[in-house]
Amino acid sequence: MTGDYAPKLARVITEYSTPIDPGDIVSVFTPIAGLPLAEAVMVAVLKCGGHPIVNIYSPHLQEIFVREASDTQLRWSDPHALHLLDLSDVEIMINAPLNKTPLGGVAAERYTAFGEGQREWRTKHLGQLIADPDFRWVGAPWPTDSFAQEANLGLAAFTDYTYRALGLDHEDPVKYWENIRVEQSKL
Repeated sequence: MTGDYAPKLARVITEYSTPIDPGDIVSVFTPIAGLPLAEAVMVAVLKCGGHPIVNIYSPHLQEIFVREASDTQLRWSDPHALHLLDLSDVEIMINAPLNKTPLGGVAAERYTAFGEGQREWRTKHLGQLIADPDFRWVGAPWPTDSFAQEANLGLAAFTDYTYRALGLDHEDPVKYWENIRVEQSKL
């Protein structure tokens, strides 16, 4: 029943939630667990005429970095991440955690230093998300065991629940959400 989850959600993201226009530069951020949705989003962005930049990250690599980096390295601000903010017209963030607390065992002072290194990016990013009316963005969930455990469900049950909650059980989920927008505008 949910075998078409990724392509349907990708259509909702790129045609309804934050419609992609030809020529848009679209940054897609996903942990490894969200790769099936990232692949479907990439196809959808290409069909819309956009230019996808897919950024795959591993929470495990982040943990290794925070544990092993020197203080100078922890406080470093990544110019590539800052440049990507300037470059992108649209940002799609896929939320697919495998572990809800990947840095749980990291010493507080190391985590604080890492946060200081991320401050410039975080400040610019939040400013863009909140204050720039032309910047389009959306966050999208991808079912994982971590999400399912938080909901006290098995992965299959959680996947089915989110599939229906996102309107993906409809033949045309984009049309489904457009109809909801029309109904809500009448309220």
